[in-house]
Amino acid sequence: SSGINAEYGVINHGGATYGHYSQMSLIPDENVGVFVVLSGDDYYELQHQILRLIYIYFLDVLMDETPWLNTTTICSYPEPWQTSERSEKDLSVLQDDTYSREADAVDLSIYEGVYNNPVYPDLQISLVNGQLQFILGTGNGTLYREQEAHSFHAITNMPTDPMNIPDSEKEITYFKFNMTPSEAVEGVEFKYIQKYYFSGGSSSAPDVRLIFSGLVLILILLYS
Repeated sequence: SSGINAEYGVINHGGATYGHYSQMSLIPDENVGVFVVLSGDDYYELQHQILRLIYIYFLDVLMDETPWLNTTTICSYPEPWQTSERSEKDLSVLQDDTYSREADAVDLSIYEGVYNNPVYPDLQISLVNGQLQFILGTGNGTLYREQEAHSFHAITNMPTDPMNIPDSEKEITYFKFNMTPSEAVEGVEFKYIQKYYFSGGSSSAPDVRLIFSGLVLILILLYS
């Protein structure tokens, strides 16, 4: 992505996987760049904020600008510039208990299953002790019904949480199940930072990728 840091044009690119986070920021016209890498078990939002603070500070220093982050504001960030980086929807989820109602009078078992995306790990949704639980890669959480039909949200947990981060600082994920005219689930729109679509839903549905891999292996054995 590109943007403006003071009056300078900046090119940014970041990446993340569980336990590893990186950010590169370049000002091509000034031959200045900052590359930051962090590792640890913290949640994405916290790591992303730490990365941002580091590269913003060093870009100012390298450009001989007076850093607007100092020993006071770096601890209160994003205040006083803004009260929160969360969307209004996220804040509503955290503050309004009407978004945390269980899906009463709804057969939750219709949402159970394994959902597939060609790029990402399978999204597994299971009914455990009357509550829907999801697992996607290293993330997991409990689904809660929203006011819109077939819509849920979940506060995302990670395998380890050494800082015991409160729910208010964790990422919120959203689920919108796509239904057929007969009210069968045919897929789910999963939103975590961006939107992704996962198809399927039947826990007994065959994994096309495994079938294809098996066929390729058989052909190799036959003709080798």
